[in-house]
Amino acid sequence: MKLEAVITELDSSPVGRLTHFSNLEVTDALNDSRTARVTISLYDEAMRHVQALSRMVKITYGPYLVFWGYILRPVLDFGAGTCELNLHDPTLKLKHHYHHFGDAVVNDDPDNQSLSYSFDGRGLRLLMDSAYPTQAQLDNFVPGLGIRYGENSYPNQPDEADGGIWLTAATRGQNVWESMTAMAGIAGGPEFRFVPIDEDHPGHDGSTPEPGVFCELEISDRLGSDRENVKQFTWGMGTGNTESIVMEIDGDQVRNDWTQVYPGGEKNTNLNERSKRGRVWDESSIADYGLYEGYEASQTKDKKKTLVDKATAWVRAYRRPLNMVTITPRTDSPDTLRWMYDYEVGDRVMARAKRGLTGIEQTVRITSTTLNQSSGDGDTRTTIQAVPVIEGPVSVEEDPVIILS
Repeated sequence: MKLEAVITELDSSPVGRLTHFSNLEVTDALNDSRTARVTISLYDEAMRHVQALSRMVKITYGPYLVFWGYILRPVLDFGAGTCELNLHDPTLKLKHHYHHFGDAVVNDDPDNQSLSYSFDGRGLRLLMDSAYPTQAQLDNFVPGLGIRYGENSYPNQPDEADGGIWLTAATRGQNVWESMTAMAGIAGGPEFRFVPIDEDHPGHDGSTPEPGVFCELEISDRLGSDRENVKQFTWGMGTGNTESIVMEIDGDQVRNDWTQVYPGGEKNTNLNERSKRGRVWDESSIADYGLYEGYEASQTKDKKKTLVDKATAWVRAYRRPLNMVTITPRTDSPDTLRWMYDYEVGDRVMARAKRGLTGIEQTVRITSTTLNQSSGDGDTRTTIQAVPVIEGPVSVEEDPVIILS
């Protein structure tokens, strides 16, 4: 199955198909942007349409639309006779927008500090809303954001008075993308992805996007499916459907005692300052390896519960040496598992390998997938990045002011 690429205008209309290209690559990552790159010949007719930011590239993989994003950085090499196009999906604009007074998540009343937004998909959408052009800007022909709402299956929080989790108002000048990824990084927080859409690949509700809309925001409590019992990547055993399985074990990443603090941290040792920090640790990890601490100040004035949740996310992810698993499926096997057909980013699958005295058999979660096609008529190769699924409780500090469990 081949990758194909077309250059489009910002109004979605196609202007040129790439014919003489090499190293076409698309990367899809969990809670992150989709990026791509491709090298084309300076003699390719499509070069007439190569313009940074004012042109886009749409990429399909068989029947699937896997990327639609801006030409971010063309690199012209006249000696080699090539141009490398570095591409970025519409989340590029989220990374270059900041929260302002007047945005729904920003408190612009210094006499009322009660503004907050819900820790769920609705809150994540509100954060993204800060990047949409105003009506006045749209009336002056400013291009739109290029993103619309997609499916939101994350459960809504109850009102704060009824025990729901609500986050303190965003700060004016805070980066929109960073505020969204920060929410996704809190333990139990919503996960998201930006799914490319067009008239042939409509959104989750089947509707055709308006011109100038290239993807939609999908939100869930956990993206992907549990497929470890039916989808197995194996090397040296079973179907042998991979070219390689590489596990990199990184002890330098271990953090088994993490403190997350209010901006500026605690001012003194008074007990009432304890509400400005959340400390979480894992006793079994400390017993096995010793103490490896982490300490970070939040970007926002978080409540105690949120500080604890952020610290919990760090410890859960890094309390054991991080085993990064890289899987390269075979391209010439009838048992090969294919992206989009058999698995997606976020899925849990099984990785099994054996050689000599060493072997692994572990449930892993796919965190990113990269497709690469060396030429227009070459095979499409896939590289999968995954991490082990590690679950279990962590410990939370108890103090005389607020007791948490």
